[in-house]
Parts: sequence; C-alpha cells; structure tokens
Amino acid sequence: GFREQVNKDYIAEMFGLSEFQLGAGKKSGWMYYINHFYSGYGVKSAPALDQDSIRYFFVEDYTNNYYTWFDKKEATVETEKPLDLDLYYSHYETMGGKTTTGKYQGATIYVDGREYKKDGQVVKTDAEGKAQIVLVDPGRHTVSAKHIGDNGLFRTTMPFMEVHVKGQPSDNASLKSLSYDGKAIDLVDGQTCLLYTSDAADE
Repeated sequence: GFREQVNKDYIAEMFGLSEFQLGAGKKSGWMYYINHFYSGYGVKSAPALDQDSIRYFFVEDYTNNYYTWFDKKEATVETEKPLDLDLYYSHYETMGGKTTTGKYQGATIYVDGREYKKDGQVVKTDAEGKAQIVLVDPGRHTVSAKHIGDNGLFRTTMPFMEVHVKGQPSDNASLKSLSYDGKAIDLVDGQTCLLYTSDAADE
C-alpha cells in the first residue's frame, strides 16, 4: 500500500520505500506521470480520466530524471529474428516548469534483468533512441532499459516491454530464462527501480 501526505497532496511512501530515503536524499521521492507526461497536479487533484495510464515511480534525484517508455508495451517475434526498439523520454524541467520530449540516447538495454550484449558489447540506444536485439529462447521475456549517471544515480525510469518469442530453441539458447511478472519491483545490479502502473477508472 502507500502512505499519502494529505496536507502536501503527494505520496510520501509506497511499498515501504519513503521519500528522501535513497539517492540524493531530499531530492529523492515518488512521482507519477499520466499517459507518459508530468501532470503538474497533486496526487489527489490529478485530472485522470477513465482508462488513463498512471505510472508511479521512485526517483533518486527529481531534478535530473527522465521518464522513459518504449514505443510498444509488448511484441511477438520469432527466435533469432531481430526486434527493433524505440525509446522515448519526457523530462520535466523543475527550474523552468517546462516539459521536453524526444528520443533517449545512451540507455543500456536489459533482457530479463540482465544487460543485453552483442558480440560482447553492451547494447545501448543510439542518437535516435533506437536499439536492436535478437532473442533465442522461446517464451515470455521482459525487455527494459536504464541509464545510470556519473554520480551513480538513476537518470531514467525503467520502461518495460513484454516480448513473446515463438519457435524452436536456438543452438545459442540459454539453459534458463528469467521473467518479470509485471507491475512489481525490479532489482538489477544492486540498483533499485520501483514502479507501479495502473489504469484510471471512474469511482
């Protein structure tokens, strides 16, 4: 559950993780976006409509955070066939009060919680926010991305895409595939990214 600061109209704690607890201290805490954009309203007065997508996430430094998402939530692909990824961002400038959007460059791609590598090199999104992966294990997989800044803090929220891979196992298939069951907690390389997604509904 979550604890809300009623007098301040924002969420102070979710899943046992409180504001100011991680990252840059007083600059860390919970935020939420509606349909990939900063709402500019307190959590109690947000103008969410039926079926709007509301995403809550913990930021380690709200002044240097980029909300990111893939161009699709799920995809189906055959084993050993390339899957193209497009990563977008929305960034709220706290000083100017403006929101900028675009393609996110430099985010590392993760598959089932592990860095995705091609020819031994970690795959990252290019200047157009694009990356390509090839999956060899049939079944359900989770693709994500993240960017850690020079200060060791998350610069991005972690987007998630569910990928269904069809076909026979490749000769390069791993012995074990991990999966992510959605709307939960992801722990990667000692870095915590806590996300919760919900759909707005009329009461």
